[in-house]
Amino acid sequence: MTSALFSRAIGILSCVLVLSCIVACGNMRQEAARQKQMNDMKQLALAYHMFHDMKSRGPKDATEWANELKGLYPEALPLIAQTAPGGQWVFVWNVRLPEITQGTAFVVLGYESAVPTSGGIVAMADGSVQQVTAAEFAQMPKAEPSKKK
Repeated sequence: MTSALFSRAIGILSCVLVLSCIVACGNMRQEAARQKQMNDMKQLALAYHMFHDMKSRGPKDATEWANELKGLYPEALPLIAQTAPGGQWVFVWNVRLPEITQGTAFVVLGYESAVPTSGGIVAMADGSVQQVTAAEFAQMPKAEPSKKK
């Protein structure tokens, strides 16, 4: 009888361990996906700054952005394509970074399209990237397109 109980306990313990491993693997996948999105946003922020360094202003749209960086930063092109209307990322076009008076570390330059309702990843005007809630995003100042032509 004790042998049967011992076997049953081992079986239950094995099931618990397997389930724990499955949950841990799922969490690791979610974290890896989040880290990839953070990296993608960082690449977009760097590409925006690269464009700005060349033109003294932000791009007018995704097409201009991609065309200008085609030969200089081809790795960013698939990400830039996702900034077109309806894409995964939203950026403020035609920003002149020196015109930002609140401090570039505090002003949103780009964000995941779901951020206003669900929270997510934002790029600040200084090029840093952070995870925010929808409530935090609502309170953050956003970059404004330049009025200069």
